[in-house]
Amino acid sequence: MPPTNLCADCASSVRRVHEVARGGAGGSGADVGGSLGPPLRGLALTDFDADSARILSAIKDQGQTALIRPLVAAATEQIVEFVATAASWPEPAACVLTLIPVPSRPQGIRKRGFVPAELWAKQIARVLKVGGFGSVRVLSALEFVKNVSDQRGLSVEQRHENLVGSMRLRPQLRKLEGRALLIDDVVTTGATIAEAARALGASSFESLGFLTFAETLLKTNTANPKWV
Repeated sequence: MPPTNLCADCASSVRRVHEVARGGAGGSGADVGGSLGPPLRGLALTDFDADSARILSAIKDQGQTALIRPLVAAATEQIVEFVATAASWPEPAACVLTLIPVPSRPQGIRKRGFVPAELWAKQIARVLKVGGFGSVRVLSALEFVKNVSDQRGLSVEQRHENLVGSMRLRPQLRKLEGRALLIDDVVTTGATIAEAARALGASSFESLGFLTFAETLLKTNTANPKWV
């Protein structure tokens, strides 16, 4: 049976919840493709480092998906606060929220048998309900419409070229409304989350940004804030 608890060292290493942003005007807020877009705020539960990489590998490569629950539960307060602030909703119990996982490549699904972002989204939905949000659902609304290469080893520009135009909103969902939050397990350059946000723009959803387990920062200008 896979473990459901983190060791003390792992637990302490991932208690670095922080807000990040992708896009926006000026400096390193440039979109990964070189154009400037509206800011996309996000919340990361930790930085992407050796510890979080081992945890992600255990989940994705070894099938230890039960680790997701304690990781998300440990950041319940910050997650609830971030979403409540992003939604600008005085009464969370009346807020209708949709969590939209970033899709995995078909090759990854065949290998693992699951979509990591969907599992993270389900646990995030659970803690939001515990935190007082009345209606939270997980909806796999995005899909790939072209083959994309594995992102590992690609430069920022190559990642953007690899992903641009690769996703779409499922046609039957275009008329759905409400507030939506994108979910992914890791954000590196921001190319994937940017493409997911672009695809989500074809819907009537109001995007609240994104939430991820780990992120690694693009330090193109250390005088500017963190951007992904």
